[in-house]
Amino acid sequence: LLKTSAERSEKLHLVGEIGRFAVSILDTQQLAREVALRVLQIFACDVAGIMLLDDGTLRSHAFLAAPGGRDLRGLPDLVLADMPAIARALHENRSLRLGPASESWDLIRLSTVPEDGECWVIPLSAAAEVMGALFLFGPREGTLSPEELDVLEVLAGQLAISLVNARLFGEIRAYAAQLEVRVAARTEELHAAKERTEAILRSVGDPVLVLDLRGELLLVNPRAQALLEGPFGEMLTDRIRRLLAADGQTQENLEVGDATLQAMASPVEWNGRAIGTVVVLRDITRLRELDRLKSQFVATVSHELRTPLTNIKLYLGLLRRARGVRVEKYFEVMDRETARLSQMIEDLLDISRLEAGERPQLEAFSLGALLAEIAENHRPACVDKRLDFDLHIGQDMMIEADMSQILRVLTNLLSNAIAYTPAGGKVRLELVGEEQVGGKRHAKVVVEDTGIGIDKDDMPHIFDRFYRGSLAREHKIHGSGLGLAIVREILDNHHARIAVDSEPGRGSRFTLWLPCEQETERTHG
Repeated sequence: LLKTSAERSEKLHLVGEIGRFAVSILDTQQLAREVALRVLQIFACDVAGIMLLDDGTLRSHAFLAAPGGRDLRGLPDLVLADMPAIARALHENRSLRLGPASESWDLIRLSTVPEDGECWVIPLSAAAEVMGALFLFGPREGTLSPEELDVLEVLAGQLAISLVNARLFGEIRAYAAQLEVRVAARTEELHAAKERTEAILRSVGDPVLVLDLRGELLLVNPRAQALLEGPFGEMLTDRIRRLLAADGQTQENLEVGDATLQAMASPVEWNGRAIGTVVVLRDITRLRELDRLKSQFVATVSHELRTPLTNIKLYLGLLRRARGVRVEKYFEVMDRETARLSQMIEDLLDISRLEAGERPQLEAFSLGALLAEIAENHRPACVDKRLDFDLHIGQDMMIEADMSQILRVLTNLLSNAIAYTPAGGKVRLELVGEEQVGGKRHAKVVVEDTGIGIDKDDMPHIFDRFYRGSLAREHKIHGSGLGLAIVREILDNHHARIAVDSEPGRGSRFTLWLPCEQETERTHG
């Protein structure tokens, strides 16, 4: 027993030496040969070989025979799909003994191994990845004792790690060689890329402008240059620079003569830092006309629906005189659903009126007082939903706008914040104060919540008519998809701005910039 223990200890020591030696070899072929040679020197086997896995096939990398470690041709490629016993052993990371009774024996027995010999297949596995297998052939059954097999399995684990390192080194070395070639061509590519970029910009049908953080033009394509050199160039440049005032991606419709341009501004980032803005202008004059025709249709249908809804509400009032608790509950449900339909009709009519070019009825009023009124109207809904509602008016401001339309904007945003925030969340309405946008005084208002947020893919479309975000549909939150479209239309008519910052599961933040003084001339589409 002491002798066996001493032998096992000695083998473990030698295996440790092999492991430390193997770590220093970064060539896969050399590593396989050196390890196979040392296994032959330590263990009583006739042949030691290493096969590495390549796309479901074991391929020989080194096969050495005792004594002396002379090179053998090794085994042919072993397709694991044709050798289920070996495939299963590798998948389960367990050693496998093959002998004359094994169905795969004739396929793997080397010519130098007796017919009554045996073969041990020991998986090479690291971090759940099978790298290959160690093959040991002996002249008879019992070539390896259980203790020796344990030692070899430890060695196999060390060898697998070394193979991973060698593979990574090989990949890095190959990449370095490629990189040397690529770096030589990179300078030329950069020059060619610059020329291609300019060629692409020249071929883009839409006007494209690139501005720095100060709003100075850095690059324009020919379509944009033609616009800027036209009669509306100065006005267009001024409106484009206003797009830089808001955070994140912004979109605004610009009236240029008889045409309507949709301006989409996106930040240009480098190393996580904004270095400028790219603005793409798209002529949507035809689309606006189609929208007008659609709005006319919606208005007609809405008026047709309003009459039966009025009758329904009238008869609800009459039927409410009936007695019975169950009947009253039915009426409550019908009344609530009717109110919902009525709100949808009002949304449709609002969109229609706004698109028809209804002018805002301007008046001077206290924005702080309006926010206080809106907050008071929505507190019961917050209480019912157990939401923490906070109104903060940092500095009251007088603005000149259509009070009913601004009321609608803030009501829509606050109603959305309440609707999309689960119980226990927070909703905040804040009048931040004055801020300069495009060289003019604006009142900054923030509506913020800790609700479900807006998915990144939905962000470009949230102001589209009838658009419902994926998270709203997922949480089955009712709505017409018109609330934010109305907000956008009203703000466009007031030359106001809005920006959105949102993240799914962390809430949304809508920031508005409302002009304190309206321009004396305004063009309405």
